[in-house]
Amino acid sequence: MLLSKMHYAIELAKLEQKVYFVNPPVNENFSTLIQKGNMVSGVQLLYMKPLKHALFLRHKVFPLYKLIMRRYANRIRMITGGKIDELWNFNPHSFPDVKAFEASKNILLLYDFYKGRHVEFAVKQADIVFSPSQLILDYYKRFNPASHFLQHGLGASFVKFSKESLQSLTNSKQGELKKVGYTGNLLRQAIHTNLLQQIISAHPGIEFHIWGPYTKVGNNVTDINENLHTDLKQFISFLQKTTHVFLHGVTEQEALAKAMQDMDVFLFVYSANADMNAASNSHKLLEYISTGKTVVSTYVSTYKGTALLEMCKDENELPALFNQVKDNISQYNSIDKQQARISYALNNSYAAQIDKIEKLLYKK
Repeated sequence: MLLSKMHYAIELAKLEQKVYFVNPPVNENFSTLIQKGNMVSGVQLLYMKPLKHALFLRHKVFPLYKLIMRRYANRIRMITGGKIDELWNFNPHSFPDVKAFEASKNILLLYDFYKGRHVEFAVKQADIVFSPSQLILDYYKRFNPASHFLQHGLGASFVKFSKESLQSLTNSKQGELKKVGYTGNLLRQAIHTNLLQQIISAHPGIEFHIWGPYTKVGNNVTDINENLHTDLKQFISFLQKTTHVFLHGVTEQEALAKAMQDMDVFLFVYSANADMNAASNSHKLLEYISTGKTVVSTYVSTYKGTALLEMCKDENELPALFNQVKDNISQYNSIDKQQARISYALNNSYAAQIDKIEKLLYKK
């Protein structure tokens, strides 16, 4: 499951940049603070030695934490040859003191709405800040006016299938909704499981295809030690027992992008109250949109005023909205609407996002 930072690293390597990717701490007894790993897709992997009591130091003894993390930064600089042109910082928790890298340009990308003086410190030190959530930007812009909204990026596999779809668009077959798709970590507490279960139960004649982890084993998003709520366990059990639900588990990006093209509709069912980003945006939405198919969704503030999602502000109205789309699927999946969705997604490929970042960073 590639995250945005991984996609950006790979895309930068395609541009013949020398890219180092710092992986999170691993439970190994490294002899050094930073250890070189393999080259993957043109990207040099680096692994950090775990820092004991990192959370305590960061929140209770921040000056000491900065000094310790400066040692990590110095070690990274030694490996890169001492010169870093651009620092792409996706992790202000581990590295709030971005100037420790002595990079020519410091880029901070905030994807989750965490608060804390360490994040504020990183925002202040950055040359430029980007986030796909206006909610995050509204909060942190006071610490750095050079803060910009940047939509999530579309991965290369999705770009490939989106371009192919544009060449062979057709209205939904026979005007009938047959397959509904959902992607993502099913152990995420923000999912409005009651609504999702209600929609699935009401439509036994429709196939519901779900990709993503649904157990703690092999789950790189949910902490294996995290306790799952009883209702979430019951929801997973419901999905496993329901014959018209197909749980595909974690799927490689290319295979996922290909399989998603066969869906008629996608669902996004997050509770704004439970989601850390108030469900203001999600990476999966851009991937849904890239297929050209209709997305039936709870309220997502980022897409307010667009025709890219079919969403309702009142979460309880979602089943009725789903029924409306089902009964008029040919209209919702018309060629014009599919073209508009796919075009929007392609304008936000990772290559396109890098171009936007560089133009703002260097004011081109």
